Amino acid sequence: MIWRGLLFFGALVLVGLGVHWAERDPGLVTLTWLGWQVQISAALLVFALGVLGVILIVLTRMVVWLEHLPQRVALWRARRRQEAGYQAFALGLEAIAAGDIPAARKAARMAGKMLPNVTVVKALSAEAAALAGDHAKAADLYTRLLAHGDSTILGLRGLIMQAVRAGDWGTVLTLSEQAYNQRPSSPWVIQMLFDARCKRRLFAPARNLLPELKQHKLRPADTLTLLDAALCLELARQARNNKDIAGARKLARQGLKAKPGFIPLVLFESTLDVSEGKPAIARRRLAELWKLCPRQDVFQSWLEAAADLTPEKRLHEAVKVVKPHANTLASYLAMGQAALDAGNTTAAREYLTKARQTEECRQVYRL
Repeated sequence: MIWRGLLFFGALVLVGLGVHWAERDPGLVTLTWLGWQVQISAALLVFALGVLGVILIVLTRMVVWLEHLPQRVALWRARRRQEAGYQAFALGLEAIAAGDIPAARKAARMAGKMLPNVTVVKALSAEAAALAGDHAKAADLYTRLLAHGDSTILGLRGLIMQAVRAGDWGTVLTLSEQAYNQRPSSPWVIQMLFDARCKRRLFAPARNLLPELKQHKLRPADTLTLLDAALCLELARQARNNKDIAGARKLARQGLKAKPGFIPLVLFESTLDVSEGKPAIARRRLAELWKLCPRQDVFQSWLEAAADLTPEKRLHEAVKVVKPHANTLASYLAMGQAALDAGNTTAAREYLTKARQTEECRQVYRL
C-alpha cells in the first residue's frame, strides 16, 4: 500500500510538472502526411497521445477479458456445483444422524453427482447404504476408500463397524491393527483394538494397551484397575493351563496389587494353593475373604480346600469360618451346605430353617 501511494504521488508530480512546462513553453508541432500539413501545440499532442494510450489499454483489457470469459464461466459453474455438493453432503450427514434413510440416500446421490472426485463423499454414500441395510454395497464403498491415501482411515472405520455388526471379531482385529498402525494416537482406534484383542482372547496384547487407555482417559481410573485385574486373571488361567504355576501365581499377585481383594483372583489363587498341596493356606486365605465378603462361592471354595479334612472336622472348622457373620442368611446357607457335605441332614435342616427365618429371606417372601 505504501509503495502504491508513493507511485501515485510521483505520477501526480510528473503530471503537474508537465502542465507547468506546457504553460511556459507550449511549442508548436507540424505534421506533414500525403500532402496534408497539420500544426498542433505540443501540449495538445501530448494530451491526444495520452487519451489514445488509455483507449488502447482499455481495448487490450477487454480483449483479454473476452479471451478468458469461457474459463471464468466454467470456474463459476464449478464453484456453484461444489457449493451444491457440499450442501448436499451436509444434508446427508444430518439425515444419517436423524436416521432418515430416503433423505440420506438422496443427499448421497446428489453429493456424488456434484463432487465425483471428492473421496469423503464416498464415505457418505457408504454410510447411507449401511443405514438402509445394504451392507454389501456399504462394504464395497468402504473398500474403495482404502485405495485413497487421504481417506484410508475412513474406509477402515466403516469396514470395522460392518464387521462389528456382523460379529466377525477376527476381521475387526485385523482391520483395527491396520488402523492402529496408521493412527496410533486415535482414541477410537485404541478402544476398538482393545475390545477386539479381548474378544479374541489376546489378553497380553490387550493389557499392553491399558496405559494408552489411561492416557486418553477412555476409561475411569477404577475401571482401568478392574480391567487390569481381570486381564491378569485370564492370563493366570492360561498360564495354569500351560502348567506354568509360578507364572500363574505371579500374574495373580500382579492383579491383586492392581485391585486388592478382587474376589475372582483370590479364589483363583486359593486353587493354586490347593494344587500345590497347600490346602491350609488356601483355607486361611478364603476365611479372610469371607470376613470381607460372605458369599456362597467363597464358602464353596473353602469347602473344596477343606476336602482333605474329615466331614466332622470340616463341619467344625466351618463354624469358625462363618462366625464373623453369624446369624445371617449367608452364614446359615453356608453351614447348611457344610452339614449336607458332612452327611448331617439334621444339622443341615436346622441351619436352613434358621435361614428361612432371617430378615433377608422374609424380604424375598414379601416380594
